[in-house]
Amino acid sequence: MPHIEKRRNLWYATLKVPPKLQEKVGKAKFLQSLGTPDKRRAEALAAPVVALWKAQLRKAEGQTDAVLEEALEWKRNKAHQTHEAMSAKLAATGLQSGVDPTTGEVMVKTASGPWVALSKLAAR
Repeated sequence: MPHIEKRRNLWYATLKVPPKLQEKVGKAKFLQSLGTPDKRRAEALAAPVVALWKAQLRKAEGQTDAVLEEALEWKRNKAHQTHEAMSAKLAATGLQSGVDPTTGEVMVKTASGPWVALSKLAAR
């Protein structure tokens, strides 16, 4: 993930502010400690932080519902990553998988059954 950097012994989430928005936002760069020396954990922790910053930048550009749009985009990206990681494992069990384009949910289906959100199966 390109939005993390290590400082001393901890990882930080970072995002450069485009020059045209720096005056409006009041800074050239967002920076927040993630409180961990572990890179994998930092990558996971940085994603929602960076998504919020990107939403703030969209709002500064005048887009309405910027936070909601960024959250939905983050959810869709996360679903696609989950789907890619799990598709081979699911196929080996006889399940089909896909991503619902409307909700961003990872969906699974047996040969004879209906499509079900993976999150609903995990909750059982």
